[in-house]
Amino acid sequence: MLFFVTVCIGVLIAGISWNAYQVFSAVPEEDRSLLDRPVAGFRLIWPLVKAFCHYFGGYVTDNYRVLTDSKLKKAGIQYTLSAEQFFAAKVVASIVTLSVMVFFFFLIDPRFVYFSIFLSFAAFNYPDLWLRSVTKIRQKDLVRSMPFYLDVIILSIEAGTNLTGGITQAVQKSSESPLKTEFNRVLRDIRSGKTRADALRAMIERTGAQSLSSIINGMIQAERSGSSLAPLLRVQADQL
Repeated sequence: MLFFVTVCIGVLIAGISWNAYQVFSAVPEEDRSLLDRPVAGFRLIWPLVKAFCHYFGGYVTDNYRVLTDSKLKKAGIQYTLSAEQFFAAKVVASIVTLSVMVFFFFLIDPRFVYFSIFLSFAAFNYPDLWLRSVTKIRQKDLVRSMPFYLDVIILSIEAGTNLTGGITQAVQKSSESPLKTEFNRVLRDIRSGKTRADALRAMIERTGAQSLSSIINGMIQAERSGSSLAPLLRVQADQL
């Protein structure tokens, strides 16, 4: 009898393993040559995230995709995760937490199994809290770095260069930071044919930092009206 039960369990495990292999082997390889590596927490469940996106990614609504893409841009991880992958991570984290906690509570005390639902709900919402925290930290870093950039841009403008030249000088003289990444993107947009105003507005949309928005909007307005940029930027640098 024991031998029969062992064989049945072995067959069941083999069947589950085979089906799992079939499910995951059908997921195409993702080309991440131009993308950043996922952060540690997402890497732990990345095969499950890819599988979920492959089979259910099409069910993510356009509205959710647009809103999540905007949040990922403001957090600076739009080249790390897509909206579908972010949603998949939430679902996978919830399911894995529910499965593990049900098993854990069943072994400890079945009366507390219902706590698994609460923990599963918490796991589903944790990526949103994490994303909000990353965004706040990044926006603080952007604002903290801005006075140096303004100083270099002011000196460059007073020396006779234009705003684009001032931004280029600031980028070249600064160390790696989120603000350097953003201004590099502005310069790439300008080189690709965008106007300075449009490239700077795109930066406002990507960062979502209010302090930066007022400064950059001031640059755009001063350029449009023909006013001198240096005095305006000096006042904003002193305020920061």
